Amino acid sequence: MAKNVFDIDNPDDYSCKVAFYVLSHQQLYLSVGKINSINGTIEWFYIAFSGVVYFEGPTTWSSANFTISSRDDKQQLVNQIEGLREVVEESDDIVLNLYSLYTIASTKDYEPDVKVKILAQSANLISEEDLEKLFKQLFCE
Repeated sequence: MAKNVFDIDNPDDYSCKVAFYVLSHQQLYLSVGKINSINGTIEWFYIAFSGVVYFEGPTTWSSANFTISSRDDKQQLVNQIEGLREVVEESDDIVLNLYSLYTIASTKDYEPDVKVKILAQSANLISEEDLEKLFKQLFCE
């Protein structure tokens, strides 16, 4: 099994949802949560993707087991997506070197066909406070 790039313990215990996407800034923010079995509350953290040029998947899914796909898989995606080269405005070689293809394939029986693909320059775990600051900067100032 491929390594979870965010080192999340038991990543299949989590669910993800698209919190918001800022097209003009090429930023995608995911809410990632799981139910605390002791008190029933949901524990949340967030993932910020920067330099996003492609997203494929539903707006919610089970599992936070993000992996980074191979260079060959990334090349195949670049070749398949019409107009991607124009959006990125870079050569294939630069895209393959500067961007990562983050993927999830659901392991849940009730979501057997769910696949998520995000082609982005970087991704980081962020706190709720950081997300609130970003949200205010983007939408309230």
